[in-house]
Amino acid sequence: MTKYITLVLLSSLAILSTNAHAQDQAGAEKTNPQPLAQIEEPKPLSANDLIKLESLGLYSKQSEGGYGKDLWAGSARSDITALLQAAPSASKIPLVNNMILSTLLTKAKASAIENDVLPAPGEDLLTLRIEKLLEAGAYTQAYELFIQREEQPYHERLARTGILAFLYNGEKSNACLEIKTYDFIQNDDFWKHIIAYCNISLSETPDDADLSILAESGYKVLSTLATDKDFLFPYSPDAFSALSTIEQALIAAEERLDVSGTTDLTPQDIPNAHIQLLLHQGSLPPELHFTLTANAVALGLIPAKTFEKLYAAIAKAQNDKNPDSKTPAPTEDFEKLPYYLEKIKKAEKKEQWALLQKIMPFTKKYGPAIFRPYAPLIANISAQEPSLFEITQIYTALIHNGAPIPDYWIDIAEKYDGDKKDSAEHIALRAAAHFAKSNSSVFKDFPLTSTDISPFVDTPLGQNLIIFMKSVDKAEDSAKTNSAYEKDFYLTTPSGYVMPTVVVWDRLTKLNNSKVIGETILLSTLSLHGQSMHQLYPGLLRDIVLSTQNVNLTTLSKNLAIVAILESTN
Repeated sequence: MTKYITLVLLSSLAILSTNAHAQDQAGAEKTNPQPLAQIEEPKPLSANDLIKLESLGLYSKQSEGGYGKDLWAGSARSDITALLQAAPSASKIPLVNNMILSTLLTKAKASAIENDVLPAPGEDLLTLRIEKLLEAGAYTQAYELFIQREEQPYHERLARTGILAFLYNGEKSNACLEIKTYDFIQNDDFWKHIIAYCNISLSETPDDADLSILAESGYKVLSTLATDKDFLFPYSPDAFSALSTIEQALIAAEERLDVSGTTDLTPQDIPNAHIQLLLHQGSLPPELHFTLTANAVALGLIPAKTFEKLYAAIAKAQNDKNPDSKTPAPTEDFEKLPYYLEKIKKAEKKEQWALLQKIMPFTKKYGPAIFRPYAPLIANISAQEPSLFEITQIYTALIHNGAPIPDYWIDIAEKYDGDKKDSAEHIALRAAAHFAKSNSSVFKDFPLTSTDISPFVDTPLGQNLIIFMKSVDKAEDSAKTNSAYEKDFYLTTPSGYVMPTVVVWDRLTKLNNSKVIGETILLSTLSLHGQSMHQLYPGLLRDIVLSTQNVNLTTLSKNLAIVAILESTN
């Protein structure tokens, strides 16, 4: 059965995996490789060395952003390998993107893996995770993970991913030095071009043979980049995406992106994989730089403290322009956010809410991440007659920023008695408040009744709420069902829903009692890939929330439920 599941997952979901290694191999066919001195590859790793290598990670605990040392416990190697290769590398949903990155960066016991198959050389979990991090645009994390190893790479594929991690992270000189330490190189275009580029760019008198290699490479940008020190590549999302991986990596390493044409771009135009690279450029338009930083923090691509430092720098610049204590509010919207943060910190408690209200309209423009520096203040702020919109904004901001919803805001939602009471927005907020309680279960003591939900029964909100009302009975049956679509006969299926892959969904429900954390998370990200939370089929939402709760990821399961419920009113 395991081999069957692995084969079906790979064949059904291969389209989701944009493997950079395969792209480079395709690009290598453009020219005939020139021979390189080739040294025999090192022997395969011993079992103990493999365990040591695969156990590397950046996060040990959930509090650090990981999923714990037992991430792979109880899972078969064939299943983990298939899922890591098929899993999406990135998502525009911050919560889902953080699930992906946390899985890839967790320091977990590789000794807990059930080795139903021998690991193929070059397909160890460290290599697969770094490759996926590179696809995700998490270049700093890929670099930090790669340099944790103590020995030189045992296989060419691991070495290749490591060099790309160096380059994408702006470490060209170190990448070139790293290559010199290797005892082996492969006779293919990747290494040939990288070595020639290093030789040319680090030498005052480049060798004609190296120049010839790049000139004949078929990569026009590569040769120009190496020989013209003033060359800048004009950035656009499509043009940069069309480049080969090696060209992208070297442009990033040399910081040769011309971002002057980004003025009219919105964050939605820019793939996740480009965000870190663009932020390393010093000449982005200020508002785009601010918005991309907010997005990068929300997606887990850069630390939250980076955004807080940006807020402080913007506020300081405003104060330097107007040293008078009565500094007027700035005219640019993004500059108002740090301005009001400083004002709230200094204001009396009764004035803080009025100041916080002024920034709420900006969440539609810049996203919920703008609230991250405000999160410590929100827990203690005293709100005067907040609207449903304002309460919902607070919930959305805190959840997307990884902060718990304080009891104060749970109480406000549950006792709300203002305008639009019993509306869809109010019903959604009541459900979210229940999920947010620290001692609550998503699947027990649900506070809403059929009467509350009946006006919305044919809407995405109503359908999502129904599955939580009926979840106790359905959860017992979910692992016994052969057909994923038969178990939710009481749900309608509006045309707006994106239906999941049956193989993935059935596999997820079969894991409900097995406590395999890594597989559960990877299958959940596969199910959530490529759609908004409000488009998620309600029966699948229930099973994702149930599965994550069953592996003791209680906060994650609640947050997924809250985001889906709040978004289903859109």
